[in-house]
Amino acid sequence: MQRFNSIIFIFGISLLCVSANYSQSKTEPQINKVFNADKNKTAFYLEVIPIPKNSKKFAVGGVFEAEGEKPSKMPCCMTIVFTSIGKKNFDYEDDHKVTFWADGEKFVFDDTTWKESNEATAFVLSGIAFPEEVWIGMKTEEFLKIANAKVVKAQVGKFKFTMTQQQQSGLMALSKQILDSKQR
Repeated sequence: MQRFNSIIFIFGISLLCVSANYSQSKTEPQINKVFNADKNKTAFYLEVIPIPKNSKKFAVGGVFEAEGEKPSKMPCCMTIVFTSIGKKNFDYEDDHKVTFWADGEKFVFDDTTWKESNEATAFVLSGIAFPEEVWIGMKTEEFLKIANAKVVKAQVGKFKFTMTQQQQSGLMALSKQILDSKQR
């Protein structure tokens, strides 16, 4: 879990910022790669991709960290992140259990991390918006099953949805980065 917490810290601001700026007309998922020489680790992250016509700007992204500048070993763990912007309050603060159904196989994550999005305090205090994030850490093998499924349904708290083609393409692109590191 400590690995997930460091990833959360590093990329929390980035994911929220790109959520606000992501264009729904974009067809190619954006995978960013950041090397930290001090830690000798490279982080790969998928910019969050929103569900079209969703009033809460609910979006899906992901991140993983691997050893070295050109990782040659598949990482043990992976994180999927959901972002949302509530209009009256936080929607997932009290209920952030996550379930995925990937081609019918069920994955339940009770131990998720909820947080108010970084840089959101002024919005929250003024009551303008309630940006929040739910982070789901999982074994890489679980992520690969979810990312490469033909149909993925998810539930975050009480909110149920089917991942869009763009979101699935993004998760598949991130899984390709994982598999490429395994093949080096």
